[in-house]
Amino acid sequence: MEALGVGLIGPHAPGPECQFEVRMLATSSGMSEDPITGSLNAAIAQWMYGAGQWRSPVTVAQGTRIGREGRVFIRRDEQSGNIWIGGETRILIEGTLTL
Repeated sequence: MEALGVGLIGPHAPGPECQFEVRMLATSSGMSEDPITGSLNAAIAQWMYGAGQWRSPVTVAQGTRIGREGRVFIRRDEQSGNIWIGGETRILIEGTLTL
């Protein structure tokens, strides 16, 4: 049986920077935990805004338990209902592929 990932969200420790902590336990990808998962954060945001739990922009921490300080900035456009996910990126591998 193939192992699937498990995404978790919980309230972050009190403080001004982040409101929630997200964890993605993804053994199927070869990692014990994913330090940042945009797709998971987008799915959680869709759920939380849709349920009326979030009404304003939210900052989420991810990767804290594995020594990373990932921050995901989430907001919902009230006109269109679109969810916007943002944050800092780093290029780890760069190259060219010719097919």
